[in-house]
Amino acid sequence: MQEIAHFDFNEAVRSIRKTDSELYKAIKESYEHEQHDGNPTNIDKHTFGIIAAIEAVYHLGQSTGYVQGYAAAKADQKKQEGK
Repeated sequence: MQEIAHFDFNEAVRSIRKTDSELYKAIKESYEHEQHDGNPTNIDKHTFGIIAAIEAVYHLGQSTGYVQGYAAAKADQKKQEGK
């Protein structure tokens, strides 16, 4: 008989909410912070805000990837030292 891995639904929901919260915050702050020199029209503000929001998503994903990569490398290093 195959054993089913334990799955904590509540923990999964908390993780998703945290990720969504970080993502939403990064997008919102970048969009609202974007500045444009001169006398921008509303479409200019919106366009530059969208560009900033996309960059925020990219940087959030990149930093998360670095953290996960570092953790994996450290775990691998400990595993190698244990051999």
